Parts: sequence; structure tokens; C-alpha cells
Amino acid sequence: MPLAESIDRILRAPVLVFGSLPPAGRDLDLLARSNEQEVLAAWLEREGFLERGGEWVRFHDCGVESLDLVPVSAWGLLGAETSELFGEALPIPGFERLVRPAPRHMLLILARRLAEGDGRMPHKHRHRIADALSEDASAWEGARASAAAWRVERALTALDRAYHSGRGASRVTRASALAEWPFGQGRTRTRAFVRGWLEARRAERRRNGRLITFSGLDGAGKSSQAEALRNALEQLGWTTAMQWVRLEWTTLWENRWLGVIGWPARASLGLLAGVRRSPDGEAPPTLTPTAVRERSRFVSNIWVTVVAFAHASAQRREVRSHLRQGAIVICDRYTLDAAAHLRFRYGEQRPFRFPIGVVHRFSPRPLRSYFVDVPAETAYARKAEQYSLEELARQAQLYREEAPGLGVRKLDGQRPREELCAEIAEDVWRAL
Repeated sequence: MPLAESIDRILRAPVLVFGSLPPAGRDLDLLARSNEQEVLAAWLEREGFLERGGEWVRFHDCGVESLDLVPVSAWGLLGAETSELFGEALPIPGFERLVRPAPRHMLLILARRLAEGDGRMPHKHRHRIADALSEDASAWEGARASAAAWRVERALTALDRAYHSGRGASRVTRASALAEWPFGQGRTRTRAFVRGWLEARRAERRRNGRLITFSGLDGAGKSSQAEALRNALEQLGWTTAMQWVRLEWTTLWENRWLGVIGWPARASLGLLAGVRRSPDGEAPPTLTPTAVRERSRFVSNIWVTVVAFAHASAQRREVRSHLRQGAIVICDRYTLDAAAHLRFRYGEQRPFRFPIGVVHRFSPRPLRSYFVDVPAETAYARKAEQYSLEELARQAQLYREEAPGLGVRKLDGQRPREELCAEIAEDVWRAL
């Protein structure tokens, strides 16, 4: 049974849906009076939901169910305003106890959410304003009549301006609104404004993006887990972006900068190979740059460092634009994969600590990094394409050696997919 229908059945009094309406809504935003709030919280806990700051979630089958449960007391409404809010609420087709706000109350709610947010007005909020006005042309006047009692006069003015101008609300505007509520209680006007300013700035910082990475052998199941996490986060309302940053594709094959920087090194190595002569004067066997690199630890370290700088630059370029836009960037392959493949390609017995450190330090730092570990036999059975079984076994060992030093959490990739999905999604949700 869908979550909204299950909740509707256990309620004995109305609960207000102040976000997207069921059944079309991705999640539920509920405002409840004390009795219903206690009933719902107890039921959600019994059903296996996890709670954090009023947000309740349940991860299962590589998906998620979620709702925000807000007590009326959190909005600071007095008895008369609460009675009007629920008394004027409108029914939602197909539900008995779940109701929606009257148009004028929807404007008051959206005004408060604009003040508490990062200044941007989402498209869905603009649509809700338009729907409220189409349902009740006098909604603005009705909202203004109650704005003082709701302590959102400044926030409502900001909402009106943002809606008609097509822009958002500045930090000063939101700080002023927050100084009215919730920070106006027991503070002077100046102190309330300063507190509102700090909160408005904090809300802007919260829109900065975060980075989550998955690493492992081809066939380990990391791509499947990355996609499952993306779906779960989008269901929770986060904006996501998927990126692939494989060493071979991103750096060795597609990076023109690496070719430019590496040209002097390759030319020098070729010259060295050409001028060498054996003691009897005969030309020695052809000594390619690759052969020189394999023979010389110094030359190998120099070249791998060049590759490391190029790959760090590529990883940074691939993810930073999305992070600036506030997205949760999920990378399929990252620094751990680069470290393992640098050693696999250029010398498994060499630690390459400096080059690997370059990639680690100059790449954006992930919030969470996961290494989906499976035996080489499992990976080969799932995806026998580029590498032999013996090569996969060598790579697996390199991954296991490098993961601890890079702060990557190892996960058993042979566990049931749904079980692993739920663990990863919960871990990321708590970190966010």
C-alpha cells in the first residue's frame, strides 16, 4: 500500500499536506497537531523508518520512502491561527484525513519556506502560487490579513516580489524576514537581524554540492550501486549528476594536455634510445620510451607524476561545475581506481606514493567513498571483456592495498544488491 494511503488510514484527525499532494508527490510534507504527530511518529518507528530532524525515511529494494513530519508548534502559531489553518483546509481526493491548505494559507506557508531557504524560488513553488491564485483570486489579500499573526509580513512581501519579478530573495531580505520569525522572540531588532543574517548565509552554504564516489573492478557492481544511490537521492529531493572518470578514457586517451606536456619527455627518451651504442659500435636493440620507463625508477616516477597531475586536473574538471551548481555528484570510478591502475600499468611493485598523493590532494574531496570489493572470479564472470582473470586478480590486490590510505570504505560486493543499496543510501543520507 502506498505510504500516503497507509498514513491516512491510521489518522483520527486531519493532518495538513503542505508540499506536493499525493499520490503524485514524490514525498510527503506533513503538518500535524500534537496528538497526530505522536501517533504518526510511533507508527513510522514501528514500520522501520529512520528519523533525522523531522525527516523520516525507509530504504528498501534500492528505493526510498520519505516524509517530513512537522509539529504545529514548530511554526509558532497560536490557537486561533491553528484552528483557521485546519478549519479552512480542503480535502484531497481519495483521502479522508490528509488535507491541503486553503489558497491564502498556501501563500503564507510558501513565504515562510522562501525565508528559510537559500534565496531561490523553485519552479514548483511558483506553480503552487499560480494554482492558489487561480483557485482564489483574493488569496494575496487573505494572506496579508493573517501575515502579522503568522509573523511573516516581511516574508510575504518578499514572496510577492520574488513571484512577480521572477527572481529570488536576497540575503538581507531573508535575514529581515527571519528576524520577524523565528529569531525575533526575546531579542532586540538588531540582534534578531544578525541572527537571521547568519542563518540566511548558512542556508546558502547548504546548497553547495557534495561528491560521492564508487570504485572497484569492472564487473564489481559499482555502476549498479551508483545508479541506485542516484535514484534514492532524487526521490529525496536532491539534484544529482553522474560522472565517469576512468584513468584510461579520461586521461590517457582523451586528455590533449597530457600529450602536450608528455611530448618533451617522450622526445628525450627517444633521443636517448637513438644515441646509445653498444661497445662494438653496433646500434643496440630499439629502446622505446616504454622500455626506458620500465628500466628506470626515476624516469617511471617522473612520467607517472605527469599522468597523475593530468588525471587530477581531469577529475577536478569533470565534477567542479556540478558541485558549484549544488548537485550531489556521483562518480563511477575515482582516485582509488586511478591509484590501482597507475600501479597496474606502470609498475605493481612500485608504490608511487607521490603521484597517487597528487591525484588525492588535487581532486575534490568526496563526502563518501566506497570500494565495492568482489573476488576476481566474480568480476570476470560478470564482465569478461578487457582483462583476463589473472589481470583482474592483480588489480583486485592493488585496490585492497590502496583503499585504506585513501580513506575509502570497503564493501562486500557479493552481498545481495538490495541490502547493499540500503546500507549505502542510509550512510549517505546521514552524512548529508
